[in-house]
Amino acid sequence: MNSFQAHSTTPVIALPEGRDALPITPTPINDTGVMALLLLLFFALAISFKNGYKYVADFSHHLFSVRKRQNAFENHTMSETLLMIALLANTCLMAGLSLYLGISHWYPHLDVSSHVFATVGGLSALFLLFYILQVGAFHLIGYVFAQEPEYTHLWLNGFNASQAILGLLLLPLVFIS
Repeated sequence: MNSFQAHSTTPVIALPEGRDALPITPTPINDTGVMALLLLLFFALAISFKNGYKYVADFSHHLFSVRKRQNAFENHTMSETLLMIALLANTCLMAGLSLYLGISHWYPHLDVSSHVFATVGGLSALFLLFYILQVGAFHLIGYVFAQEPEYTHLWLNGFNASQAILGLLLLPLVFIS
């Protein structure tokens, strides 16, 4: 028997035994729909944030200003409107994600992890409905109590600025969670 025949009966590479697969627990980070929403939202923020840093810097003015008009040249462009819409969408998504994380942590018996995308989308839509109700309340209060419509507009600017700041503050907390 030659040396080549002796080596052919023994395996060249030892086969690993392997283990059973571990199930992946459904979380927002493992869900492709939620990740697609986050990426789409970041894309929208990046596109609309081209010159929006000035607008975000004026959030304190929107929160605390009671002047009808800052100066004669103040006007809002379409990019600022798109930026505010993107920031409010960020707030809705971050609120939906934080509600999902809170429910799954504090109420595990509800089993919200079976349909992550639908649950996060529903909670975000619920927060959007809450936001729309608040805007309606601002319009109603402004209609009843404000002497001029500009004051209602100032209140809404301050409210939108506070909601945008809320979304920006929730962003790192949701990612840490």
